[in-house]
Amino acid sequence: MRTPLQEMFGQLKAAKKDDYGLAFAIDMLLENEQAMLEKEKEVIENAVSRGWDYNEDGYVRWMGEKYYNETFNTEAK
Repeated sequence: MRTPLQEMFGQLKAAKKDDYGLAFAIDMLLENEQAMLEKEKEVIENAVSRGWDYNEDGYVRWMGEKYYNETFNTEAK
């Protein structure tokens, strides 16, 4: 599994062969910003949740979401 940043850099590297391709890739990445941020959030939440996998009632998922919001959710601050 690739992280959202790895995907983004892969797309930029593939597109940098010419100026038009690079401009197109940048536009595409900016248009998909929200989807990439959601994927990044999911990756972070899943990683944190795996560290709390001793509970069966949803506490695991809640811990990942709590960690993300406290650490990375700059819109709420």
